[in-house]
Amino acid sequence: MASAKQIDKAVSDRDIAALGKYIDAGADVKRRDADGNTLLHHAARFGEIALVEKLTAKGAKTFVHNNDGDTPWDVAVMWGHDAVATRLDAVLRAEMKSAAEIEKISYTSLQQIRDASQKNGVSEFHALASKGLFAQVIALAEKDGGFCAADMLEKGRDGTTVILKLAQQGSLASLLKPALWSARPNDFQNAWLNVPKNYRDGHDFDGFVSGLRQAKLQSYAKPKLPGLGKPPKL
Repeated sequence: MASAKQIDKAVSDRDIAALGKYIDAGADVKRRDADGNTLLHHAARFGEIALVEKLTAKGAKTFVHNNDGDTPWDVAVMWGHDAVATRLDAVLRAEMKSAAEIEKISYTSLQQIRDASQKNGVSEFHALASKGLFAQVIALAEKDGGFCAADMLEKGRDGTTVILKLAQQGSLASLLKPALWSARPNDFQNAWLNVPKNYRDGHDFDGFVSGLRQAKLQSYAKPKLPGLGKPPKL
């Protein structure tokens, strides 16, 4: 089996053949270098889709962050390797779905998540989104009065906002639920406008906001009070 030094040299030399040989011989595909990069991060940087396939077949995880907070998918996108990014996205979604089916969040209210963010100095909403667990957060929000803009605009360790992380995961549609924003339509608008246009395309933002505002106006209608109808006949 190749030593860590041999593997690092192959990465430094961009020796794809040597890396493939080391992986076939049983190299640890989950090992991280000094920068927190796995071999999958490097394969993504190189744009080597065959190496990506070999690594994922050997059990390399796509949902792993380097010291900069980037996953292999993030690296592929940054270096403009679209085919690799598409493949990693598919594997990442499968991993996240599996993780979400197994792992349950410990929070029972949105306020607990907000408190954790304040205590840790980094967004807990973002951390849960990064782990593929945001569907459980949404379920809490539906019962807990919905989100505010600040929840969506908090930043994670990688510097991205919560709503941008969800956009990158293709999960923006999950936020288009009236129960999440009916109390604060302006907050939804503020959060949504912080999403890059290429992610917003294809979503009926105007229609959704209009529906939220109409529902809020209707909630201001005065209810009819009992006993104030026509006076009884004498």
